[in-house]
Amino acid sequence: MVIQNTTKTVLWIPSGGLGHCLHNLAWTYSECIRLKSKLYIYGFHNHIPFQHYASEFLVFLKNVEVEELKNSLQLNNFISKYNISKKGINLIENSSYKTNVKIINDDKTVTLVCSALSKNIIGLFEFNKMFVQSILDNPYKYYNNDYTLLIDTNRKYCSNFKIEGSYMKALMVLNKHLNISSNDKEYFNSKKTLTLTYTTLDNTKHTINCIEYSKHYIPNILRIDKAVYGVRNKVIDVTKIVINKLCTKHEITDNETISKNTELCFEIKGSYYMALKVSNKQLGITNKETGYYNIPKTLTIKYENTDGKIVSISLIEKSTNKIENIRRIIHATYGIKDKHIDVTQKIINLCYSIPNINKTKQIQNKNKNEKQINIEKQKQTISSIIASKKYIAVHFRFRDKKVFGGYKKKLSEINDLIKKTKIKNIFVSTDSPMFFNYLGNNLQDAVIFRFTNPPDKGINIHYNKTDFVKGENFYKTILDMYMCKRATHFIPSLGSGFSNTVIKMNFI
Repeated sequence: MVIQNTTKTVLWIPSGGLGHCLHNLAWTYSECIRLKSKLYIYGFHNHIPFQHYASEFLVFLKNVEVEELKNSLQLNNFISKYNISKKGINLIENSSYKTNVKIINDDKTVTLVCSALSKNIIGLFEFNKMFVQSILDNPYKYYNNDYTLLIDTNRKYCSNFKIEGSYMKALMVLNKHLNISSNDKEYFNSKKTLTLTYTTLDNTKHTINCIEYSKHYIPNILRIDKAVYGVRNKVIDVTKIVINKLCTKHEITDNETISKNTELCFEIKGSYYMALKVSNKQLGITNKETGYYNIPKTLTIKYENTDGKIVSISLIEKSTNKIENIRRIIHATYGIKDKHIDVTQKIINLCYSIPNINKTKQIQNKNKNEKQINIEKQKQTISSIIASKKYIAVHFRFRDKKVFGGYKKKLSEINDLIKKTKIKNIFVSTDSPMFFNYLGNNLQDAVIFRFTNPPDKGINIHYNKTDFVKGENFYKTILDMYMCKRATHFIPSLGSGFSNTVIKMNFI
């Protein structure tokens, strides 16, 4: 693909992500050099991945006239000056990645380019050093203390686990993942269970069976040892999903408490025998004992409340109940008349912990202040790492583009480079919101840091207007690119325009 030799003027309009745009602009610019044509640029300020004028962030290095049209008035003057045809005007107004290269005036001297071929950027243009420096001088411009900047895997962390509602949705597990087919009807009416084995801060192991749709909150978990989900013999391992999606990780501080500042809550509604998985057969009720059938069963719970009092309560089948301020479950039975079985452990498993407000209010206020102090310490640590010029930068694309090998392959690449270089400072640039925490959970003896945190929602963050204010996306991208560029070693994301730009473009 080339621009016709009759072309004297070229109008270029951006389309696609940052890397794609810049490499396409490089191709267009090289064509203008070949043809000695004038290059007009329009649309960087409106294109969501940029939202800055080209004159703000680009410096062109060749002796070709370049002019930027900064508003619709200047664009209309261009259309009038070069006698752009009605068809050409329509092409300009509706330009996209499908436009490619089009003649837009009758004498074939003006060409529109919007997404064509790509070309190496080196030697054609570079980022404006003053523009880059203004970003480096204020790397936290868009940071609102809403995410962790740094993970030190030498520090001790604990997690809070929480699940409620649909477990299938929370764990992203379907029946097909459990090898349950449409013919396996015996599994359809049985609630699935998440069996969680974990270790608390006092190094005590616990196992809890969380029944689908029941609510659970478990604080102060040192580590998740194993998690499996399913029904009867149809189960799969979901340990990593639980760690990455259902656990909130935080650093253990001197005032961390284990269980004294929590209380238990128990909720039940609907079918008790379904929730407790207790059948008539388990209660010893035979088909002949019809006198038991029309009488609702009763759940009796004996517990100690947070005031130290012993309380006993009886709940009738299918009634909706919520018991709060539980310190511990002493005993629980379920059944009818003389047909009862012990369900103490099942009731314990259905309880979830909630913070005891009276005991934690003072600590929460203290933690709020400590959080801000901790963030400032993280910033200082990051500044020291950058000043040392000894860190590995990794770029990982895993949203609209899935890099081959995924998380595991990227982790392997990082580990190999750490082993080879002995450098354990890792800068992370990624569009995957879970990747940063994944590295924190899987890298040993490393300091992992970042400047930007990708939003949870949206497939392609290039065009995200919900989470990014005007100019924020490009600002953070340049910041991340600079950090990757100046790293001691850079691990790119293959096929990414971002990584290619880091490798090929000079802006430091």
